[in-house]
Amino acid sequence: MKDGKQWVWIIVGLLVANVLGVALMVFLSLGDPSHVVERDYYRKALTWDQKMAQDKKNAELGWKLEIAFARRSPGRLRLSLSIKDKKAAPIGAATVDVVAFHKARSGRRLEARLTDQGAGNYTADLAIFRRGIWQLAFVITQGKERFTARVDREIFQTAYSSRSPRRSDGPGVTRNDR
Repeated sequence: MKDGKQWVWIIVGLLVANVLGVALMVFLSLGDPSHVVERDYYRKALTWDQKMAQDKKNAELGWKLEIAFARRSPGRLRLSLSIKDKKAAPIGAATVDVVAFHKARSGRRLEARLTDQGAGNYTADLAIFRRGIWQLAFVITQGKERFTARVDREIFQTAYSSRSPRRSDGPGVTRNDR
């Protein structure tokens, strides 16, 4: 390689290495479940006024949620939800949907419809796979009334472990809302 042709190959080699490095970074970032874009973010931005109206309606309704988790079976935790109105009367005969995800793995979402157990109590079994802080997004519909809530809960045991909670928070494995 005379006449400076080696410099052409060095430059081409550096460019190819750069392209391969960028491609590797894109591949690794797309496969990481802890990095996700908020679902339907554009639609959510367009419907901001409706969200604010729903928040106002939630405040008017004043429904209170009590949430607990208990180990149900290998691979499942039982989510128990109790719903009460402003006067502490149970909210029954409602349709309750939940979307749950771990804060560090928001790309893996669990969705469930809770079963009415009577007296304002609802349950669903979820495959909670990781300890830590989970976000639970509830949509509760009773007749023409619609109530939404997002709650962060710390879960101390998974569906695959039998470790007891680190704190004494009652029969479940949750702690106060944040």
